[in-house]
Amino acid sequence: MRSKLFLLGLLPVFLMLYSCSDDDTGEQTVDQTTIDQGIISKYLASDSTIQAVFDESTGIHRIVLEENVAGSSLSSGAIVEAYYEIKSLQTGVVIDIRDSIRGAAKMRFGEDAIFPVGFDQALATMVVGETSRFLVPSTTGYGDIAITGLFMSNEVLDITIEVLNVLSDQEQLAIEEGDINQYVLDNGLNDEFNSVISTLENQIAALEGEIAQLRLSGGDPAEIAALEAQLEVANDNLNDALLSIDTVRLTTGGIFIKKTDKLDSGRLAAIGEEVNITYLGTFLNGEGFDGTFGSEVFSFEFGSGEVVPGLDLGVGELFFGESAIIIMPSELAYTGSVQVMPPLIREELVSRRIIPTYAATIGPFEPLVFDLTLVP
Repeated sequence: MRSKLFLLGLLPVFLMLYSCSDDDTGEQTVDQTTIDQGIISKYLASDSTIQAVFDESTGIHRIVLEENVAGSSLSSGAIVEAYYEIKSLQTGVVIDIRDSIRGAAKMRFGEDAIFPVGFDQALATMVVGETSRFLVPSTTGYGDIAITGLFMSNEVLDITIEVLNVLSDQEQLAIEEGDINQYVLDNGLNDEFNSVISTLENQIAALEGEIAQLRLSGGDPAEIAALEAQLEVANDNLNDALLSIDTVRLTTGGIFIKKTDKLDSGRLAAIGEEVNITYLGTFLNGEGFDGTFGSEVFSFEFGSGEVVPGLDLGVGELFFGESAIIIMPSELAYTGSVQVMPPLIREELVSRRIIPTYAATIGPFEPLVFDLTLVP
């Protein structure tokens, strides 16, 4: 089975202009642009209190609501946290909203990872801590897409954005690793607190304390040597115990893995070898996004970059016939993916080949969990 989600592919450039009909000619695009600007001009003329600045290059009108002269500007590729509200200028219907109740949205700015495109263009004029309102023409909004009861084709958008913060990739990774550690804790995936481990750790602590006390008081060297021999044995036993249990560990490659069906020895996959796996893919909240069923297997060429990096890394840790839970941060999966607003139009955008297939299911900065078996 060839999974629609695992296959890698660059985000397509979807900075495109939509025409007001299926005949996507230059004349049609100009006509829609003229119509959009007419709608915006009429709206602005109806309220003289609105002070809007027009950007001729994008066709967007900006209204500053809360300025922050000391705020940091947004560099291309930055991870932006923001509240927003997207409405139809014509009808006033709220199309999508993220606020303090629903939580901030995270998106990769300036790298074709935001839809509608006008939202990305609007962010280019903002700094951290600022709130602005933007009147965005349909040509960089939803174009000819229509969702019954939500918005019609060629709607001019009224978008309010509050930029809360900018994160580096390292800061985002630290956040995700914290979420992963909480997932491990909540799901009881670690076994290191079983009675054998606890007993050995307590024994080691007691021996270390006793040895330290004897050294401070000038105790008998023979007694100290005997206790050190016991300590060495206890440490060896602890290491053996830790190796024998199925504990989640962070690999040097950056994935978290726990073997659930392990072998004492076996064969590892070779680079370029065709491998088969069965799997169930879920988010940290337990919601499934993909998987194999029944006798299905997913086949790919190991180590050749055909799949997301976290999958190659995980399979590389397994003998053929072993099973494991593999948890990967987004940087080893689909990174920023595409921030689609509202999310319910993802399938429509995939069908139009505006965004990649995986973005229909997986949003930005999603750590992923795979319960998989490397088929012998």
